[in-house]
Amino acid sequence: TAPEAAVAALEAFRGSVATLIAGGHDRGYDFAPLVEAILADGIATVACVPPSGLRLARDLRARAGSGGPRVVEAGDLAEAVALAREATPSGRTCLFSPASPSYGAFRDFKERGEAFRRLVAGGAP
Repeated sequence: TAPEAAVAALEAFRGSVATLIAGGHDRGYDFAPLVEAILADGIATVACVPPSGLRLARDLRARAGSGGPRVVEAGDLAEAVALAREATPSGRTCLFSPASPSYGAFRDFKERGEAFRRLVAGGAP
């Protein structure tokens, strides 16, 4: 639920993550360390969930220029998971590490995690 946690998750899966899903409630966190970690790890696609994901997308595009990952602003978690399903090559990892709280769209992080699991399994959020 914070950028530092997402950075730690990327470090734990270093080199295997092709797609990152991030974003959620916007608390004004500094996404600079996460942007640097995304670029350093060579993530191919970042699906950004509003509202904080929109700021992450902006920061990532500004820092990476035309040489960065594909950055997609998803409308919600369901759209982000659908995008990740298409974008993530077989044998690579899609990491859901939001770097933001779940408030607004979900009651708490547990409910958001359960929604993610249902979406990955092909169900409704």
